[in-house]
Amino acid sequence: MDYLETNNTLPVQQKGNKRRSRGTQDQLLIDKMILENCKNRKTNLNMVWIDYKKAFDSLPHSWIIKCLETIGISKNITSFTEKAMKQWRIELVVGNENNGVVNIKRVIFQGDSLSPLLFIIAMIPLSVIFKKMKLGYQTAKGAEKISHLLYMDDLKLYGKSEIEIQALTNTVRVFSTDISMQFGMEKYATVSIKRGKITTCDGIEMPNGQLIKYNQNEDYKYLGILQLNNIKHGEVKTIVRREYTNTVRKILKSKLKGGNTIKAMNTWAIPVIRYTAGIVNWTQSDLDILDRKTRKLM
Repeated sequence: MDYLETNNTLPVQQKGNKRRSRGTQDQLLIDKMILENCKNRKTNLNMVWIDYKKAFDSLPHSWIIKCLETIGISKNITSFTEKAMKQWRIELVVGNENNGVVNIKRVIFQGDSLSPLLFIIAMIPLSVIFKKMKLGYQTAKGAEKISHLLYMDDLKLYGKSEIEIQALTNTVRVFSTDISMQFGMEKYATVSIKRGKITTCDGIEMPNGQLIKYNQNEDYKYLGILQLNNIKHGEVKTIVRREYTNTVRKILKSKLKGGNTIKAMNTWAIPVIRYTAGIVNWTQSDLDILDRKTRKLM
């Protein structure tokens, strides 16, 4: 990680596993800024939400090693990673009968500290390609174009027109196909905004005939927050209130003693609200109501 940060190898668009970053909250704040900018300036914006299908389960080891070599990771580390991956295998045993060994040539394990970093490194080339395309949404004349935001495998694309968003989406498809990652269309959605308002479109048709469905009335949950052409503040508040209240009730039913109850509240209940801070437009009145309800439950 030190090498990647020192050499500015990690794309600024990727907030997964990044130090000194709020991760998903940073991405949601940037996304909120783009949506509000589009509405206030009454400009055009096309977006596509992409969530890879079992991304960690489909990434080939050969591609990971290629990326490590390309960005200049130490040969010792690259060699160690490659040799370690070659040892990954599953032995199939039914009863007392051994049915053989299956070598694992793709899949990154989850739960350790190295695997997320390997996944991020494997996705760096996609951000490099996007940068070279010079497409995306501009918040002002002369401002840097924003083509995408990444948090691990959660990807959101931004284009100023249907042609741009189609080009960006097709780039994702080609990239994913080339490295043998599963390009599942069922988790894709798109929306078209013209002059700050949602408009009807036919969706995005890929060169291979696949169609990304158009969302007009159906909200999309991006990094846990409901949105479409803007964040659905009312709906999100309702969901957060419900989840917060249920969590408080569970803590109080656990019969923890004084100090431990407060600690549990700060650990499990408060973060439910804190996650949406700055993203959802909470008013002082909203927070006062939650405070009174909490005191009543206690």
